[in-house]
This record gives sequence, structure tokens and C-alpha cells, in this order.
Amino acid sequence: MKYIKKIVTSLLLICMVFSLYTPFHVEAKSSNVQKKVLYTKQTISLDKVENVSKKQIKWTSSNKKVVRVTSAGKITGIKKGTATVKAVHKTTKKALATYKITVKAFSEKEIKSKITVVSDYSMQAMEMLGKKYCVVNSKAELEQLKKDICTQYVKVGYGTKEECKKTAFYKQLSSYKKSFFKTKALCITEHMLPYSGQSTEIGKFTRKQSSKGKVYGQLDITYSKAPSGMASTTVVSYQEYFIELKKSDANVLQDYKISVTKQK
Repeated sequence: MKYIKKIVTSLLLICMVFSLYTPFHVEAKSSNVQKKVLYTKQTISLDKVENVSKKQIKWTSSNKKVVRVTSAGKITGIKKGTATVKAVHKTTKKALATYKITVKAFSEKEIKSKITVVSDYSMQAMEMLGKKYCVVNSKAELEQLKKDICTQYVKVGYGTKEECKKTAFYKQLSSYKKSFFKTKALCITEHMLPYSGQSTEIGKFTRKQSSKGKVYGQLDITYSKAPSGMASTTVVSYQEYFIELKKSDANVLQDYKISVTKQK
């Protein structure tokens, strides 16, 4: 009888240890794999491995016919399919990062988005920052952008920080709350109009791909007719475009462009 009790006790202990060990193992394994979508001909850079020199990393692809990877961690979609890309430490042979890449055939399509236009003679935000566009993914990034804008506003001599905060551009920035960035991203771009006070008609925002494979978003706009006899003015008129889109759409776009159609 004592012998049977010992066997039962041992079996219970083994079951307890196994039940504790198994969930931990599965969770750790799944959390290390990142999923990414890539289009054919598109090239992107994978996340940098922290605290590890580039020279100590070897990048590999499980299927080079689907995904090609360089020694710097840049991947290119070759054809439709899936592949696993890994970053392995050359010395320890330890896997530092693992990506499950799904490659899809590219198709041009209109992206659902909300676009707000802000006209402001006293603000050309992207030009002041030296950028074509700016993508904001979090409330923290938004607050940093607001600070940078006001700093540049003062630096170029447009006015004080308090005056910057009174501009239509700054007020539009301040309208975005933390909850907005849970599922959406914000792209801000701008365009200079050839005539003071000229308006534009907003068209489609489309996902496109360049001949070299770069995936970008294109905003179509149409100029209104300039008043009869009006010549271009030295008073610069800028329009800022606030493009609100899903993060899943923003994540695949590598550039943002504006296509202009001029009314005759």
C-alpha cells in the first residue's frame, strides 16, 4: 500500500511540473516571432537587433525564392508565398530575431482615409522641419512634433511659441487624442499653391508601387481656377493635409506623394 502511495505521489508531482512548464514554453516561443506583410518587388529593412553589432549578425531566409535577405537585414519580396527570416548570432548561434514573412502580389487600390485640409499663411510645417511628410503613430510622437514645430516657428522668425500655438495647424494637431492612435496613424504632408487664396479639390488616396518596388500613398488634388487676370503672387500660400488611415495600411507605405491636376 505504501508503495502504491509513493507511485501516485510521484505521478502527481510530475504532472504538476509538466503543467507549469508547458504553457511558459509555448508563450515564450510565440512571442519571439514577428509577422510582416511584404509585396512582390518591395524592399524593407527589418528592425535593428539591440545591443548586438551588425557584424555579429547573420541573416537567413528559409525560402530565398520567396524572400531574399541581405547581410544588413533588408528583405525583398520575390514571389507570392511565406518564408521565415532569422537573425542569428554568428558566435553563439543563438536566434536573436525571427520573422514570418508573407509575400503578396501587389495590387493598386484606393485606401480608405479621412483627409483634413488646413490653410495657413503663417505655417509651412514640413518645410520648416526639412521633410516631405511626417507620419505620427502615437500620442508621444505627436507631442514631440508639436514641440519641434514651435521650436522651428520661433527659429525662423515667424513669432513666439504662444503665437505658434494659435495657428490653425497647431490647433489641428492638438485635436488628436491618445485613443486615436490605438488603431490609426496620421500622415501630414503639404503643398504650396501657385496663387494666394487658391483652393483645391481633394481626390483619392491610392496605394501605388514604383517601378523599383517602393510602395507609396498618392493623394490626388485638383487646383481651382485662378481668378481672371491674376498673376502668381509672392505671398506663399500653403495647404497642410492631415491624412488619417489605419495603421495596417500606414505600415506598408514607404512614401507619400501628391499628384496635382490643374484646371484649365
